[in-house]
Amino acid sequence: MKRIRNKTKAWLLICALVCCLFSTAVLADTGYSGYLDPETGEPAEDDTSDSGRVELSDTMYYDWDSHDYVYPINSNLGDLHCSVADGMIVTSPVSVSTGVSTVITVYKDGEVYNGSYSGISDPGEYVVQADVDGQKKQILSFTILGELVSSLSSFIVPDGFYVTEATRNGEPIYTDRYSVSLAEEGTYRITYESYATDLSYTLTTTIDRTGPELIFEGRTDKQGRYHSAVTYSKILEGDYVVLFRDGVEVTPSIAPDGTGTILDSGNYVLDAYDAAGNMTEYTFTIMVYFNVNSVIFIILVLLVIAGVLAYIFFKRERLKIG
Repeated sequence: MKRIRNKTKAWLLICALVCCLFSTAVLADTGYSGYLDPETGEPAEDDTSDSGRVELSDTMYYDWDSHDYVYPINSNLGDLHCSVADGMIVTSPVSVSTGVSTVITVYKDGEVYNGSYSGISDPGEYVVQADVDGQKKQILSFTILGELVSSLSSFIVPDGFYVTEATRNGEPIYTDRYSVSLAEEGTYRITYESYATDLSYTLTTTIDRTGPELIFEGRTDKQGRYHSAVTYSKILEGDYVVLFRDGVEVTPSIAPDGTGTILDSGNYVLDAYDAAGNMTEYTFTIMVYFNVNSVIFIILVLLVIAGVLAYIFFKRERLKIG
């Protein structure tokens, strides 16, 4: 009887070992490499897999349902939704929305932005504030870049993100995980990703720090002063000109082909701006000069004077005869 009991225990032990090995093999086949529940030995459940949101900080979370970054304001005012996270730099439009009880103000480059909040696309630096208990509270900020940029010297990812790839003019460039130097001119493509959501964003922009280079033509003297009309050219698409004559702003005359002409004499300051915001200033003087119109005008004046003198002479002669 004792030998039978020992055989039973041995079989039970063998069965337990087989079950244990089978469970291990099943787990190995699933490729699971996470944590195991300490009580059941099963894979631990992900607490956020079905929650529809990912907590990013004490002040915001990502909502998988709306695909927005959500910033709770308070229990009475509700939440603020934005398509970008605080501190992000993008080139695509940004949407901001709130509940009906929430009053927000969006500032662009320090001025109140009066456009639609559903698709903000104008390049600039934005700040979003909410009215909380009678005071304005900053909720987030973001930057929208244009196709051409002159002032940005580096790209820094917001908290919780890291750079995955960066190129300049199509060639890979060195970067650390959290910033990209934009010291050199060229077209940059930067991809960065969120640690918490694995969402990836791509930024493409061209750094241009060279101001417009206009060409001026006219007849000059040894001091560089013009004694004729002045023609300036090479005004490219997106460029514009601000013109001052003797300290007073005047409207420049620019043809569709990007050339301008100045006829009047005076001391001039011409500021040429490009689409990236670069400015080149030109100063010059146009002296009094004679052109075709001036010559015709002088001839007409002389003819009038000659006519008047002839009339007076004729009258005097008639008076003498009489």
